[in-house]
Amino acid sequence: MSLELRHFRLVVAVADHGSIGAAARTLGLAQAGVSAQLARLERTMGTALFVRRPSGVEPTTAGRLVIERARSVLGQVETIADDLATLAPDASAIRVAGITCNWFARFLARAMATQPRPLSSRTDSSSATVDEWFADGEVDVAVVSVHPGFGDVIPVAGARHSVLIEEQPYLVALGHRHPAAGQDEVALSDLRASPWLLPRGRPDGTMSMLTAACREEGFEPSSPTGPADLDFYLTWVTDHGAVCLCSPAYPVRHGVSVLPVRGKRLRSRYVLRWHPSRISQEEVADLRVQLAAAYAEQVLISSGTASWWHRSPEYRPIFPADLRAVVPDWSAQPEASS
Repeated sequence: MSLELRHFRLVVAVADHGSIGAAARTLGLAQAGVSAQLARLERTMGTALFVRRPSGVEPTTAGRLVIERARSVLGQVETIADDLATLAPDASAIRVAGITCNWFARFLARAMATQPRPLSSRTDSSSATVDEWFADGEVDVAVVSVHPGFGDVIPVAGARHSVLIEEQPYLVALGHRHPAAGQDEVALSDLRASPWLLPRGRPDGTMSMLTAACREEGFEPSSPTGPADLDFYLTWVTDHGAVCLCSPAYPVRHGVSVLPVRGKRLRSRYVLRWHPSRISQEEVADLRVQLAAAYAEQVLISSGTASWWHRSPEYRPIFPADLRAVVPDWSAQPEASS
């Protein structure tokens, strides 16, 4: 495990709040995730950084040294980011980052055509990378996927965030000849013997979530390819029995069935983060509506006529209450043809 800026931010947050739980709330993460990260960091450094007490935590001698150095490093990074921002070709542009996917591309096309301020964009397959860009001040706005109980990304303290998609159940893509393909939903135990195309990019909780759920069923997800892109390895799914996680926004491919996982065992939510000093609340509100609309439209295009969409509406993504009035009415969609 190599030290990264997110580790320094975690240590400083815990020191500032004197409590792992309070630090987790400030950072927008699960307490268990912060506690696990701190334990891994202490193992890497070979020493305890905090003494755990019923009333909270206190830095050890080593911990005080690390906290002091961490504050210095983070301060220098913030200064560098601010200095670089003044050298940007267009300092007035809103710098947006998100996950590499079709619905985010749909959002960018719309926002670039309608926003009064110009937009620049970056994408990556991992929310951990996007969150790091945001924490390092390289972008003003970030759209990330967060997995309950498996958060392993640290946003910068003082930034703000808002839920964009309250709940997005993961689906499983499998070939038409797979034994489970004819079901309305699939149990993870039915995929015990199937090879998996695993999530790409830096660890951001997706793989941890999948592994934990599979272990509860008594098996480990095995892979012939390791982290892989579904489109690139499509023949592994259609012809060789492999399975892969996908979102409701993933467009159905020929020879592929997409099914919900029974019991909503695998799910995430999308969160919008922003630096309030770099973008106004009005601009954030407008971008949030456009993001939600782009996601909903892509989901309808990809899944609106799928059998599972009508047979199992409980697996449809859920928006926060304040966004439900601005996204398409999913209940008005036509019934599936099969």
